[in-house]
Amino acid sequence: MSTDIAKRNYIEEFRGLFFAGTESLVKACRVYVDAIKDNPERVFEFQDAFKNEVPVGCWAQFEAVGKKCLHPRLLLNGGGKYGGRIRKLPYSLQEQILEGDRFDLLTANGETLKVDIREVQPEQADQLFDYDHIRSLPEQRAFIESRKQTPPEDAHEVLPYTIRGEKVFFTRGVVLTKRELKRILDEM
Repeated sequence: MSTDIAKRNYIEEFRGLFFAGTESLVKACRVYVDAIKDNPERVFEFQDAFKNEVPVGCWAQFEAVGKKCLHPRLLLNGGGKYGGRIRKLPYSLQEQILEGDRFDLLTANGETLKVDIREVQPEQADQLFDYDHIRSLPEQRAFIESRKQTPPEDAHEVLPYTIRGEKVFFTRGVVLTKRELKRILDEM
């Protein structure tokens, strides 16, 4: 029993410190944005001043957080398996997703489900995410229709060979009858 209480206290203590750190990071990112807005050359000054603490690739993300283009929870790969897609969305949508808001998902039979985007299957994620927004129900309907397989009207027989000049190239192991071999020779 006391072990459970101790675990809970550690977790709560960690949570408090973690989110206080995140708030401090957001404030630091805003200072960075103000500094480079004032003088773009400061980018290099910051990179040099923190070269041992901050990888160069992080500064663009810090700028995005400071400008409220990237939610700070996405800095540490928040958003789960779809974090990369969530990063491309507007900040307000990032926040809704990270807070667990539910979005409409159109099913194959036309029903609408409310889903947490972070928990959907990959095919459903493809349906929900467009490059920079979440698809509306009409957009999802169009997406589903575009994915339906329709056989081409003039589908040609796929032959196990090609003819180039006076040579026959076989694309896979083939056994030919006399008639098929004669047809190939006639095509040449």
